[in-house]
Amino acid sequence: MRWVDGILLRLDLPALTYDAAMDLIGDALGTGAHLVAVPGSALGREFTDLSTRLAGEVLQKFVNYRIALAVVGPLPDETRSPSWDAFASEHARGGALRFVDHVDTLSA
Repeated sequence: MRWVDGILLRLDLPALTYDAAMDLIGDALGTGAHLVAVPGSALGREFTDLSTRLAGEVLQKFVNYRIALAVVGPLPDETRSPSWDAFASEHARGGALRFVDHVDTLSA
């Protein structure tokens, strides 16, 4: 975990679970970060399958604490679906979720 200019970088996160998200939010609050970055590979099938409700619950927690979530790099191909793409696009428009190719393109 690194903290740089208001951004909490957690690019070694293996999976974005509910518990991992709560830990990230706690770490962000503790450091004053207002953006948390995780790798695209951390968003597995359980996260992007909207029927599990995990993505909605996690993103709502980030919104409640006014912390943005950035996904760095591509998601695994097997996790993509039209419903996920629509969900992600809607949250990206609101600023709660960002998708970037490389961590250097993040700005807090």
